[in-house]
Amino acid sequence: MTTVRIGDHELGLLAGRGVVRWSDRTLYVADLHIGKASAFARGGVPISGSVLEATTADALKRLTAMIVQAETERLVVLGDLLHAAGGRDPRTLDLLERWRWEHRGVDVVLVRGNHDQAAGDPPSSAGIRCVDEPFDDRGLTLRHHPLAAGTGTATLAGHVHPAVRLRSPGDSARVACFWLSKGQLVLPAFGGFTGMGEVRAGAGDRVFVPAEGVVVEVPVVVSTVARVGRSAR
Repeated sequence: MTTVRIGDHELGLLAGRGVVRWSDRTLYVADLHIGKASAFARGGVPISGSVLEATTADALKRLTAMIVQAETERLVVLGDLLHAAGGRDPRTLDLLERWRWEHRGVDVVLVRGNHDQAAGDPPSSAGIRCVDEPFDDRGLTLRHHPLAAGTGTATLAGHVHPAVRLRSPGDSARVACFWLSKGQLVLPAFGGFTGMGEVRAGAGDRVFVPAEGVVVEVPVVVSTVARVGRSAR
């Protein structure tokens, strides 16, 4: 497993787009955007009910797999658990609550993101504790919005849905990534129905790509332009 050290913390990078702190079995993910398909449907985009349920069910199934893999005792979502108030579809919330009941032994914390502010906290019956950023988690600073110039402290964040463009002769692909910069690790978006923003790496940055069940570090091309491209959130 690929590991990185931030401050005094050794963290494992999971191919499922999560980070685990093995010392206390805490799993971190960012940007699930549950209910985004429902919000699109309510906005007039023709999406069938089966697709609405499948989008949420797939995200929760993948999350369950990582919880089992990491033998998780605590799950922390780094913002944007729910996408929008318009996505609080009864079917979506029912899937979330049933999933939460199946994992009732896992403590779940949400660090509110910008979409959470608009969508509102999850139902109290889901048993998810909600906190504001920045949130100190046993020496790790947890945020939704990353700080542009790093933080000076060990930090995890989300929000920008980081991605990197991989190139080979005659071809290229944009893929989600973990982005480590100046003591701050930005996680890829966990939700499958989300956009991405290309990383513009600085000197000393590291980029890791989840692929085929593993996480691999890729070479960084230092850019002098904006640190992060615009993401489709």
